Amino acid sequence: MRKLYYFFFIVVLHLNFCNTFGQVGIGTTNPSGSSILDITSPDKGLLIPRVGLLSVTDTATITAPALSLLVYNNGFAPNGFYYWNGTVWVPINSGVSSDWSLTGNNGTTPGTNFLGTINAVDIRIKTNNIDRWNISNANLGQLQSYSLGTTALPTYSFQTDQNTGMYSSGSDALDFTTGGTSRFRIPNANQVHALSRGTDDLPFYSFSADPNTGMYSSNPNILDFSTQGDSRFRITNTQVLAMNRGSENEPFYSFQQDINTNTGMFSSGENTLDFATWGESRLRIPDEYQILAMDRGTNNDPFYSFNADTNTGIFSSGNDALDFSTNGNARLRIPNANQIHALNLGTANAPFYSFGADTNTGIFSAGGDILNIATAGTEKVRVEADGDVGIGVTPNASAKMDITATDKGLLIPRVALTARNAAGPITAPATSLLVYNTATSGVAPNNVVPGFYYWNATSWTPFITVNSNDWTITGNAGTGAANFIGTTDAVALKLSTASTERIRVLANGQVVINNIAAPAATDRFSVYNTTTSDYAINGYSTSNGVGVFGSNTGNGLAVFGQNTGTGAGVYGTSTSATSAGVFGVGNVANGVGTYGTSNGLNGRGVFGNSSGGNGIGVLGQSSGVSGTGVFGEANQANRYGVWGLNNNATGIGVYGSSTGNNSNGVSGETTGTSGNGVLGTASGATAIGVRGINNNATGVGMSGSSTGATGIGVIGNSTGNTAAGVVGLASGTASDGVYGEGSGASGSGVFGTNTNTSGTGVFGSGNNGTALYLTNGSGGAFTGTNYGSVSFGTNTASGIGIAGAGNNVAISTLANGAGGAFTGLQWAITGISTITDVANDATDRAVLTGNYTSGGSTLDNVYVGARVGGVNYKILGTGGGSVSTTMKTSQGERIMFAPEATENWFFDMGEVQLVNGKATVQLDPLFTETISDSKPFKVFVQGAENTLGSIKITRNQTEKSFLLEDLGGNSNGIVQFSIYAIWKGKEDIRMPELKEKSILKPTEIETQVVTKNNFENQKQVLNKQSKEYQTNNNSMQKNIEPLKEFEIKKTEFQE
Repeated sequence: MRKLYYFFFIVVLHLNFCNTFGQVGIGTTNPSGSSILDITSPDKGLLIPRVGLLSVTDTATITAPALSLLVYNNGFAPNGFYYWNGTVWVPINSGVSSDWSLTGNNGTTPGTNFLGTINAVDIRIKTNNIDRWNISNANLGQLQSYSLGTTALPTYSFQTDQNTGMYSSGSDALDFTTGGTSRFRIPNANQVHALSRGTDDLPFYSFSADPNTGMYSSNPNILDFSTQGDSRFRITNTQVLAMNRGSENEPFYSFQQDINTNTGMFSSGENTLDFATWGESRLRIPDEYQILAMDRGTNNDPFYSFNADTNTGIFSSGNDALDFSTNGNARLRIPNANQIHALNLGTANAPFYSFGADTNTGIFSAGGDILNIATAGTEKVRVEADGDVGIGVTPNASAKMDITATDKGLLIPRVALTARNAAGPITAPATSLLVYNTATSGVAPNNVVPGFYYWNATSWTPFITVNSNDWTITGNAGTGAANFIGTTDAVALKLSTASTERIRVLANGQVVINNIAAPAATDRFSVYNTTTSDYAINGYSTSNGVGVFGSNTGNGLAVFGQNTGTGAGVYGTSTSATSAGVFGVGNVANGVGTYGTSNGLNGRGVFGNSSGGNGIGVLGQSSGVSGTGVFGEANQANRYGVWGLNNNATGIGVYGSSTGNNSNGVSGETTGTSGNGVLGTASGATAIGVRGINNNATGVGMSGSSTGATGIGVIGNSTGNTAAGVVGLASGTASDGVYGEGSGASGSGVFGTNTNTSGTGVFGSGNNGTALYLTNGSGGAFTGTNYGSVSFGTNTASGIGIAGAGNNVAISTLANGAGGAFTGLQWAITGISTITDVANDATDRAVLTGNYTSGGSTLDNVYVGARVGGVNYKILGTGGGSVSTTMKTSQGERIMFAPEATENWFFDMGEVQLVNGKATVQLDPLFTETISDSKPFKVFVQGAENTLGSIKITRNQTEKSFLLEDLGGNSNGIVQFSIYAIWKGKEDIRMPELKEKSILKPTEIETQVVTKNNFENQKQVLNKQSKEYQTNNNSMQKNIEPLKEFEIKKTEFQE
């Protein structure tokens, strides 16, 4: 009987004090000594928790995230791994604290949240910086005290009773004390020592409700049992003695309810003690350290059970098997092995191994070769047959460990590294060991900063994040004045392509291209050609810009050319129609645009050559007082100060223009015996050797007048192929090249007609541009830089600026007038914007524009077919205008408005019926082709008929689907949903700035009253632009080029 008590005592102590901590190896039996968790798998990875974050500052989805908390974000874009740096979620290229608080934590989950380590390191507990407790990793999770304690101050005690508890009186001894006095001791033996023998009235083992009944020792080697303060039995070192002999009617060992029956203790033989009921032997104590049950028992009648619960207890189902049953059902079995078998796999809500105070928390098995851990009736951890581990989820087939959570992440061990090339503080780290460094330490290039690092076998390698200090190959945003590309020491910066150095910036700031050093200390920028055909420096300009520009405000040279061989110091050539080989401008008083001097034999100070149709060999222009466009000087006999040569039919050898007072278009001077200051030669059929033009402010190139009914002011006739009947040229501020006036009823001031079937009646070209026309002919063709043609209707009641009709139909107009009235069978008006230059993506354009003004102020603008800031718009309204339509109702026609948004949103809607509380909705495949892949779509739902509670949404951005769940129960109700998604390709457009400077607005037309009182006032100024120079020769020529692509094909508009 003593051994049975001892057995149960040891089991109870083991269950109450034993915990297990150790290194964990998944997929390996030999985890690295440097890692608390070593996951090894040749074909599986580690699934970090996937959380739908809302933004980089989101602290609602995960409550109080910890520094370095790691998650996989599948919420806002871009998706990927993020960790919390204490302020924001930082993405990792390839998260909100979970620390235990000094004031306590809430929202924790048993089994998921714990205080401890995840590597093979003990937990140390201190007070006043003195070791007090240690939870050992190496000794099966022992809780170790650094003090043995005393009788008055036991190691394990209570806050309200500090001299009552457990301590150790010496090596291998456990003592129990109350009131500062030792009561029991467990020595280094299978014993429990009472530290007082006790008496029959106060036995050392007794009961709180009956203190004079129990066990005591009256002398050494004697154990006594007393009740009511009287000794009843005594066990000596050889016997169990009844302290009263009894009689046959009252056996010394019997039962109160069965005094005279055959139930009690007897001996079936020498050294044998038997226990019988109803004349049958039930238990036997032989001459061994055993208690024998005389029958194995069954699960419904276990041999060891309880009077009040006879089908609960211990039995044996067969040889070498010990079974435990409750309520007649076998629960546990100890076979002939070092095992304990649960006879039922259990469930998450009723695990086979749990706790009396927490029955739905424990261990169970969901199936063969699967081990599960549950808390609060829900499975939390699963270990499958192949060692795959799932926390919060069944592990994915590709993962050795799969951790799933919606409001928590994975905390990687945080250590304080000292340098990238130093393993410490970790000893012999394994390759790929992952840590989160908390320190800023070390010297570059081996310095470390807080963030994730892994051991690459020789050094710690940092994870690169979006917020790193690196320059990326796709560009950086958010840079400031402190950011730069270069070096911080006296070392040159090298730039290479194809592994070959191209540019070097020396430590002193000199820049060298295609070499490693500058030729001279005074050179700041040096360029070398690498082959004989290379040009070291070229300057190109395709617009009104400057290919190469030099400026000097001192006594130096802006551009200096020198040739010591047979080449040219500065050489200019022109091959296009209106270009200049060398162009000089002198815009200050007495300034010189281009100055050349020659003192050598056959030398030329400035030489220009043009082979283009309207090219100019040398062009000079001066707008300063007394300035000179081109100045040439010759000091030798038979030399030329300026020499112009033209061999083209319509070219000009030398052309000079002057608009300044007292200035000269061309000035020539010679001091030689037979030289020429200016020489003009023309050999072409219509060429001009020297031409002078009157540029007086009010000059007239040609004037004609007619007062007859059908008279003509000016008429010119020409039969030449390229000649002109009448040419008028005026460059004065308010002058007219050709002016015509007609006062007859059917006369015309200027009348143009063309009798050819594809001819054009009137050409008009403004802004010094080239006239364009239709190859099929027209009544008039007008060309301008900003406005090709302008028309005004001045009648305030019914005036129409311009009226047009197509398809041979009559013109329809509004009685109240309009800026324009257009009529057609199918299209009344069409517009096409065809800009194709290299700046197209950044150019603002619109096919059609319109606005509404009141009191001289523009209230609303609208653009049709607009392009603003590189973005295309079908219709763009400004100034607060609304997109709207009208619908007829019983209360009259009413206006309805369209919603506006800050981004380009598409939306879809629908409804779905739940099945057992769930439904998966797949987005329309055609709809998914139009929406963004990088920005998550949005889902908004509401329960309709027969739903039971709130509706949970789980989006799958990759599959373009979402799962709906009725949190109120397994309903079959209807859920209505709306889906919003960003237009594919327009993810980065959000409330772009409107830049209208390049879009033609009607208010830019300056309206002036046209009168006929005098010659000078007959002018409409249409936003004229000035140019730096103009070649009047161009104005003499029609230079009309056909617009071959002007015709609009109907097929372009068919849907």
